[in-house]
Amino acid sequence: MTFSASDLPDDVDALKAMIVAMSAEGAAARAEITRLEALKKDTDERIATLTAIVKVLERAQKGRRSERLRLGINDDQIDFAFEEVETGLAAIDSELDQSRKDKPKREARPRKGFAAHL
Repeated sequence: MTFSASDLPDDVDALKAMIVAMSAEGAAARAEITRLEALKKDTDERIATLTAIVKVLERAQKGRRSERLRLGINDDQIDFAFEEVETGLAAIDSELDQSRKDKPKREARPRKGFAAHL
């Protein structure tokens, strides 16, 4: 937030109140940044885990020795793994949607009027 010298009040108490308000806004912004970074780290870790599960399943299903690897994995285990992946992705999507909803909507820009000759 920038002010020109003419915009600032001459009262010392008003200036102090402005500084306290700006400090509180900065602290709130830093807290929000920290929360979003933690959310991103958590979702990145979960995405990496789910991707690793999918790679293992693809290797077991389509790898060079898939017939030999397939003997140790039955269809119920594969179905469970895919359900786990779907559940994890849905949880990540819901968390990301919730973090988007928390953000206030941007104000609409004022529209220019029609030209004078119209």
